[in-house]
Amino acid sequence: MKPAFEFGFGLSYSNFEYSGLKIDRRQIDFDVVNAGSMRASEISQIYISVPETENFTGGYRSPKSLKLFVKSNDLAPGERSHITAQLDDRAFSYWSVKDQKWILEPGTYKILIGASSRDIRMSSVMVVKAEEVE
Repeated sequence: MKPAFEFGFGLSYSNFEYSGLKIDRRQIDFDVVNAGSMRASEISQIYISVPETENFTGGYRSPKSLKLFVKSNDLAPGERSHITAQLDDRAFSYWSVKDQKWILEPGTYKILIGASSRDIRMSSVMVVKAEEVE
């Protein structure tokens, strides 16, 4: 069933463009530009999708989870906001009911950047290697 308004949906007096996504280790950088004619703010949302894995036995996991959000305040028309965000181990972990602890799982995660859960503007991948896991 499609919701009337997706998670993170918001009304704005302007339009925003996203560009320049770069991922270095666990740091994410991108730009948000006010492409409209009115001064406005934008909340950028960073989601992570779970990797395909045979080792996961923890139950159900959502296909994507909101991990961070960053607000670009009061941008004038044409103004650019550079966003830098850092993802920690918890962003890539799931709670194991069986083990009663957070589990950091190696794998290839998809990083999704957007204005809401269904309005994804950019994506890339990030690999968490086995040697990074305890």
